[in-house]
Amino acid sequence: MLAVTLLLSAGGCADDALPPGVVATVNGHPVNMKLLQATHDAYAQSWTGAEGPSVEALRSQYGAVLADLVVQELVLQKLAAVGASVTDAELGAAEAEVRGDYPEGMFEAALVEDYLDLEVWREMLRRRLALTKFAQVVLRSEVAISLEEVESWYRGHQGEFRLAARVRFIMVEGDTREGVEAAAGAVASGAAPEEVEKAFPGMSGNELLIRRDRIPAAWQKALAALKPGGVSPPIAFEGRWVAFRLIESLPAQDMSVVDAYPVIERRLLEEKLDAAFDVWVERNLAGAKVRVSQHLAGTKEAVPGGGGAAQR
Repeated sequence: MLAVTLLLSAGGCADDALPPGVVATVNGHPVNMKLLQATHDAYAQSWTGAEGPSVEALRSQYGAVLADLVVQELVLQKLAAVGASVTDAELGAAEAEVRGDYPEGMFEAALVEDYLDLEVWREMLRRRLALTKFAQVVLRSEVAISLEEVESWYRGHQGEFRLAARVRFIMVEGDTREGVEAAAGAVASGAAPEEVEKAFPGMSGNELLIRRDRIPAAWQKALAALKPGGVSPPIAFEGRWVAFRLIESLPAQDMSVVDAYPVIERRLLEEKLDAAFDVWVERNLAGAKVRVSQHLAGTKEAVPGGGGAAQR
């Protein structure tokens, strides 16, 4: 993100008369100390050395985080103005997704361990969702990707779209040679990997697609001897037995511009959205009424993303 200067020169003013617990206001909307503290702590690991930061370093860090929070507040206000604020339903769905990564009761325990209030965490999540929504709702209409741009980018990065030689095969694995041999026989007759696992307890079957140069050396000889449809005898590997059925060998090839188009379009779109966001922030920050706590106004930080919190 564009370097954001959260200073008097950015349309803000130092203010020692802000309400208790408020570190800044953006067009009259408060940014509170709890959110500043929690956001700082979320990025503290990337800043803190073995002996901890100095007082000046801490002051600088908090100024950087506050700059990000001011930008986020501008984004929230813009979304509200166009009727596209993050809804409670969207926030709830995102929270449920995060909670799904934790065992029962462990999400709350993780918040407690991090000294993080649930409502503050939700506000941080809402702001992350808002940045994504802002890009989709506000910025996307300002960005266009032409076919000529895609083709030009493809020509300049063609080496990135060269597919290495690959091998697709089914691997059967088990504890005994006899069991693997029997399961491999079923695979040779057309049984799918999941059918092998049901029919032969203790056996596992998986279809794999691996670059030829990344196939374990112990498998290379067995696979090299096979034609499509052929099955290898069991071989010992890391204390178990494995056998292979070759499906196909794919030669090295270049992706066409048509196949590469979605990847290139994503990259170009990301670059253009970042640039559009920088322009939008610079324009709107200059016109915003920002009041900053006297304790932080003196940091005068030129913040390159403030550790990433306000990056789109």
